[in-house]
Amino acid sequence: MRSATRTGRIRSTYAIAAFYAIAALLASGCPSLQVMADDQGDWFVGATAGWQSFDGNLDVDEGNIPLLFDPEDEGNSLGLRLGYHLNERWFATAEYSRVDADDTEIDNWFLSINRRWQLSADWSWSLGVLAGASTLDWQDAPVDTLNRDRESEDFLWGVQTGISVALGKRWQLEARYQFLAPEHNTRLRPTGGRGEYTHEEFHHLAIGVDFRF
Repeated sequence: MRSATRTGRIRSTYAIAAFYAIAALLASGCPSLQVMADDQGDWFVGATAGWQSFDGNLDVDEGNIPLLFDPEDEGNSLGLRLGYHLNERWFATAEYSRVDADDTEIDNWFLSINRRWQLSADWSWSLGVLAGASTLDWQDAPVDTLNRDRESEDFLWGVQTGISVALGKRWQLEARYQFLAPEHNTRLRPTGGRGEYTHEEFHHLAIGVDFRF
């Protein structure tokens, strides 16, 4: 278990380093993130619906841990976001999403900074980095145990990219992919065994609509 913990710490260190490296790379393409006088920013709100998959792994420390069911590794998602266009190239968001699988519920809150490239008059592509928090709640206990700790909280970081098309002056439709990297660990202590179940490496696909105001 110590080896797994050490590996998790190393992976987290690399993940955080990658997050700041990508942020620095994006920022290098823009000398300033201040709103220019001739390029006024504005607000927008949006809603998304999509699908998320994640890796689930059982790590047995001792004995035997028979799971009562095979935990789901995917679920449907709904989300909301509030954003601000710093200028025509940069925008920031505050977002919330919920993922419902058969046996777990996952809530994600995060902030993001994004760079946009205009592909044509109506189409654009964006790339961004994000950071926040994630919680996981088991709806059904995965083992026959007296352990009541069914919740997990963890730091969330990730990257996202999307293709969007303008629907008039105020509406926008976007298809987005997000890679999210929390690590939710649930301790399992059934009779005759001890271990841990881990949810990590979330892959999220969503369609969203934004309204600028």
